[in-house]
Amino acid sequence: MWLDRLPFVKKELLVTTDPARLAAVTAALTAAGIPYVQRQQYTGSGTRRAGGFAAVGERADLSTLYTLLVPARHWDAARRALQQSFHP
Repeated sequence: MWLDRLPFVKKELLVTTDPARLAAVTAALTAAGIPYVQRQQYTGSGTRRAGGFAAVGERADLSTLYTLLVPARHWDAARRALQQSFHP
């Protein structure tokens, strides 16, 4: 599709709460020379700035959601790079 060739159109490659997995995927993309954008969102109930307490039973390690986006024109190359890195 012609829209995929535009530099500002991005596709979601990964959504995770695991920082180790995020680091492994970003390392594979960097090694392959594929540009990416990383976004993170705090999903916990307390606020970090105010220093509030988390809800009872809330897992702090799952409170941040990481998203990796790649340009649509690099989508196939990014998938190949991840397959080669994790399934040689």
